[in-house]
Order: sequence, then C-alpha cells, then structure tokens
Amino acid sequence: MTQNAKIVQGPAPGARILRFCGDTVTFTAGYGPVGLDAGGDVAVSDPDNNVFDGSYLLLENTNGDENDQLNIAETSDIQLDGSDIFYNDDLLGVIDDAVDGKDGSGLKIYFDRVNLNEVSVEALIRAIQFDNTNADPLMTERTIRFVLNDGMENSEESRVTVKFRYPVTIDSVSPGDGSAAVPVNSEITVTFSEPVDHLTLTSETFWLSYLSGDKIDGTITYENIENIAIFKPKAALDYSTTYIAEMTSGVRDDFGVAIQKPLSWSFTTASEPDTTLPEIISVSPEDDADNVSVNTVVTAIFSESVNTERLTPDTFSLTDASGIRIDGTVTYDQTEKSAAFRPTADFIHDTIYTAVITAELTD
Repeated sequence: MTQNAKIVQGPAPGARILRFCGDTVTFTAGYGPVGLDAGGDVAVSDPDNNVFDGSYLLLENTNGDENDQLNIAETSDIQLDGSDIFYNDDLLGVIDDAVDGKDGSGLKIYFDRVNLNEVSVEALIRAIQFDNTNADPLMTERTIRFVLNDGMENSEESRVTVKFRYPVTIDSVSPGDGSAAVPVNSEITVTFSEPVDHLTLTSETFWLSYLSGDKIDGTITYENIENIAIFKPKAALDYSTTYIAEMTSGVRDDFGVAIQKPLSWSFTTASEPDTTLPEIISVSPEDDADNVSVNTVVTAIFSESVNTERLTPDTFSLTDASGIRIDGTVTYDQTEKSAAFRPTADFIHDTIYTAVITAELTD
C-alpha cells in the first residue's frame, strides 16, 4: 500500500507575499516521524515587516486521531527547552500549552519579535514532523492546515495531506522454516506484501549458507508482478544437509524503507536416492529341486525391502510346463524381507513348475 503526503500551496491574501511550499512525503506506520517539509525547500517572505512582530504559526490537524503527534525536531539550528524554541540559542518562540501538538491536537507557536526573521521561520518549519504512536494506526488520510501570520493581520494558509502506508512485510518463504526432504534442485523464494527495490536484493541482504556460515554460490532475481525474490543456487544442494536462508533489513521498498522484520529460517534436503535394486539372496524350493511337496509355498528372500505395491502375481508368478500361469496369492514379510507365492490348489505330482520374479519389482 503506497500513499503520499503533499503540502499544497494556498492563495496569498491580497498583495501579500508570505508563503511556503512543501514536498511529497510518505509516512510509514511504525517507522517514526516524517518531516512535513522533507525536501527542505520551504520559502517564507514578508518584505514589508520582516521581523514578524506579534506573529504566530498555527498547525491544525483537522481529522487526526489521539495518536497523532506534531513535533519539533531539534536540529543544528533549532533547539528546545520545554515549551521554548530557540534558533541558534536565541529564543525564537513559545509553544502554546493548550495546542502543543500532542494527542491529535494542533500545534501553535507564538514568535518572539526580537529574534524572528524569515530565515529562522523557515528553519522552524523544516523541523516540524508528523508522527503516529500507534504501530497499527487509523489509515485515514490527515489534513494538516498551516497558517502563518505576520503580525500585521496578514496570513497565508497551506495544507498538508498526510496519507499512510504500511511497511513491507515477508508474507511467505519457500522452502518453509523447518521443512525436511527438500529437493536438492530447489530455489529459495521470499514473497513480499508490497514491491521492493530490486537493487537492494544482493548477496549481502539475501543469501543461503551451511550451518557453518559458508555461503552458497547463486544468483538472485526478482519478479515484479508477484513481488517474489528468488535465490537460485549455482549447483544442486547437498543431500541430507541443513541450510540456513537469511534476509536482512537491507532489503528496502521503493521509498527506501526497510522491510519490517529481517528473517532467518532453515530447511533440510532429502536423502540421496537409493539406486541399488534389491537382489534375491535365496529361494525355496531351490532351482531344479525335485520331490517338492505338492502343497509347497514358493518363497524368495531379498537383500533389502521391496515396494509391496509392485509385488503382485504379475511380478511374482508361477507357471506349469505348458506356460500356463498358476492361480495363487502373493504376500510379503517385511521383517524377513521375504515374498511368498501360495498356490490356490496343490501342485500336480511329477510336474515341472517355473517361478519368475520380474525386474518391475523394485525397492
């Protein structure tokens, strides 16, 4: 969400030339005050009465809430002591206790005629800030009305429209924190709530590392439409290894504001695939055995566990001498790593049978 604040020049009454102009500023919730003259180009002129005898500056927050603050920041030119305002250590003015800029109220400053001039008034306006002390403020735009009076019944009015924006947050990451069995060809992605400045996505602000802290080589890209940062490792990750991904507050949005919360998360890659096929280490009855009982159960013991979903009468079969398949059921004992073919009926005496286990039976 991106919104701006702008000081809008008001009309000068009559022939008066008492003016100041403003800049576009942005208030980001939770990130502290923002100057209402961020560009520092305020212009004040009062040619017929340049000491501003009896003058004042009034700021009215016409639709603020109780958490709004209008503050004066101390600068190299402006100093504060309670309600007193100093310009280069000389009294410039006094804040009205009843309109002191706190709790959503306006701010009124009465100027001291001795030390007042155009330069000191400009310095004061440059030091005025807007803030809201609520981390989740009412996001309705504010209108700050400036009235600068020259003490001669002449004044000029300008308005500042303050609009709010939330800081960029990290909506999601992939792989997620604590993920296991992550494919070794995975990319690491971070999805933001708002667009970020892709130039701030560097190896110093977004990286992947081993637990030892050694960084993984890779490239970083950014998808504008989806607001996604992508870290692509240069090579496949190691198997069965825990990695840490990190993103720092050096990642900033298009307004130069840091992401709300830096993040560090970890994940573990998958184990190396088992490419060794199970071997048959023994069978019963043995090959070419004779005088086998007609009610024998044919078994095979494997070197490792097999995929039982693939263990069927098609992968473990029994045929007679004519090649006719024998009806039966196939079972598996996980503990013994043993497959058994149990014929539906007894074998026929003095008949040769052939048992076949196909290569489709895998682990």
